Amino acid sequence: MIEVKTNKKTPLVEIYVNSNDPEFCALINWSIINTLDSLQKNFRISQVKDKKLFIESRAADIGKELIVSEEKLKEFREQNRVILQSPSLLLEEARLERDIMLKMQLFTTLKTEYEMSRIEEVEDTKMVQILDEPNVPIRRISPNTKNRVIIAGFVGIILGF
Repeated sequence: MIEVKTNKKTPLVEIYVNSNDPEFCALINWSIINTLDSLQKNFRISQVKDKKLFIESRAADIGKELIVSEEKLKEFREQNRVILQSPSLLLEEARLERDIMLKMQLFTTLKTEYEMSRIEEVEDTKMVQILDEPNVPIRRISPNTKNRVIIAGFVGIILGF
């Protein structure tokens, strides 16, 4: 029999396995822990891959937008050689430069996040932390023959009167 207990106040999960064979109980506990750890890792890796694909796609889009913005600024400067005398041209140039700076910062941030997700993808950390390792019980836990004999004796005495 396998029993799982959770506490709503803490993220701890307790797993109890009862069987006639104590070695089998410990083996089942280890198997449950390893399977749970594997499932958690696969879930985390799947999330990281999705995040990485999104970042990669977004970085490519921002890279293209950055090239377009740089071309716009280049064309603006080629068409307007004397912009110091026109406040509206100065304002337009500042807007184009600000757009380029914003896209460069966004592109840099996305590239940094992409590298972080690549590192996260190859990390091999245990997702399940074991506080108390499964072990083979030293003495029999169930059925408790001593308690059963005492209870049966009391019931027999009471029914005998």
